[in-house]
Amino acid sequence: PPEEFLSGDAFWIQRWRESKRASATERSDAPEITRYDAELGWVPRENFRSPEVDINSRGARGLREDPPEKPTGTRRIVIIGDSFTFGEGVSNADTYPAALEEMLEDVRVVNLGVLGYGTDQQLLRLRRSAFTYDPDLVILGFFGPNVDRNVISFRDAAKPMFELSGVGIRLVNSPVPDPSTEWPSPLPVFQGIAWLETLGARVLDRTVFAPKWEITRRILDAVAGECRAHAVPLLIAFYPDKRLSFNRDPTDTEI
Repeated sequence: PPEEFLSGDAFWIQRWRESKRASATERSDAPEITRYDAELGWVPRENFRSPEVDINSRGARGLREDPPEKPTGTRRIVIIGDSFTFGEGVSNADTYPAALEEMLEDVRVVNLGVLGYGTDQQLLRLRRSAFTYDPDLVILGFFGPNVDRNVISFRDAAKPMFELSGVGIRLVNSPVPDPSTEWPSPLPVFQGIAWLETLGARVLDRTVFAPKWEITRRILDAVAGECRAHAVPLLIAFYPDKRLSFNRDPTDTEI
């Protein structure tokens, strides 16, 4: 199967092509939970409604509308992250940002998590939206595989990414190609050669020399820099993937 000899963008493009082919036989008038965005790749669809998931007019999870001005006597936390933060599979009230708000007095928590985001997209969403809420604290929900998402330009759809540039990072694949773009099949003629290349990439990927670690460090540095520039404290909350949830030793990602 393709996942055995494809990696990176090629793997995700092939998966997208197969999904598109399968969905061509199914018709649905239900709106998708996300929409295309030229800067971020995709964002939550404003005013989306379903039995369990609601998105407000500003693209944040939940029904409540949070104006830019904080109500007198309240504080505000803004959380950015991926599907763990957004709360894929649970109701509005069962997301961890909603649970956090229940625990705190006179604090409003704004959930800016987005399904499938890497840390790169989280940085861009922070810059665009987080500080418009005048937060007293920013939390970044960090999931281990976000590191791998930071070095691809295509996942469930085309996405922006950063490359190393001197001592900083440079944004590439921006503006993001729109969904009408036809992505050619990445399947190679010589699958044996492709498998060897993928094996080599995966071996490197498990070492400290993999570019994803330095890219992620610099993206997190940029997140911290944005918060310092706005005089807002930053908290990073780490979520291990399922295989590591009961591992007492720190993972490579945690370190």
